[in-house]
Amino acid sequence: MKNRSILIIAFLLAGLMPAMPQTLVQPTSQTQTPVAARPPRPPARLIYLSADFLPLPGLVLPAPAKPESAEGRDDLAAVKAAQASASPERIALAANDDKNETVWFLANVLPGFEASRLPVTDKLFKAARNDENFEVNAFKRYFARERPFDIDHSIKTCVPSVYGRGLESYPSGHATMGYSLSIILAHLIPEKAETILARAKEYGANRVICGVHFPSDIAASQALGTAVALELMSTPAFKADLDAAKAELIGAGLTKP
Repeated sequence: MKNRSILIIAFLLAGLMPAMPQTLVQPTSQTQTPVAARPPRPPARLIYLSADFLPLPGLVLPAPAKPESAEGRDDLAAVKAAQASASPERIALAANDDKNETVWFLANVLPGFEASRLPVTDKLFKAARNDENFEVNAFKRYFARERPFDIDHSIKTCVPSVYGRGLESYPSGHATMGYSLSIILAHLIPEKAETILARAKEYGANRVICGVHFPSDIAASQALGTAVALELMSTPAFKADLDAAKAELIGAGLTKP
């Protein structure tokens, strides 16, 4: 019995068993540094992408709907509907996804896809994540959209949140990362592409269930993440590192030559 309990705990920690049920929580009032006084994010150094890639966010993505517009109200209603239909288990998965902004969120659908076994792949995706994050932060600053729970205080979140911490809803950093890195991984493991992209879609949808993004944020994230992934895969330096990761994945038995 003792050994069985240890195994159950190990499976839970590894994300191999369903998450325990969880409920949404009410965000709290801001008690930290006011938004206007918060220091800006430190600039990232691009590794693969050029500095002139997507320099004008307004020409890449449409502006998000104003809260008072019909589209804005529909977007807000969709958040409430997604939360109302989500099971406690799905809310728990959304909360768990919130804590994982790496390519390894895909490990629960790809047995053997583990950072400790794949150092070359891990390095590749950390670098890709760096460049994707640079782009998404530029877009967030440009569009400066409030999060759903800041617009409507009846909306709860899947993780502890604070009102008025920043205008960073559009696009979603998590979802942009999820789509961009999943597209790259699907290229590396084509026989698992459908599974990988389905998990990316679930990961993005979980941001709405979490109450921290609108559906239109996720749609924008898919567009931006796709653009970033395609640009990365056409960059010579990235392609060389991609080939090295492919070889490692083949050696680990996760894909075919």
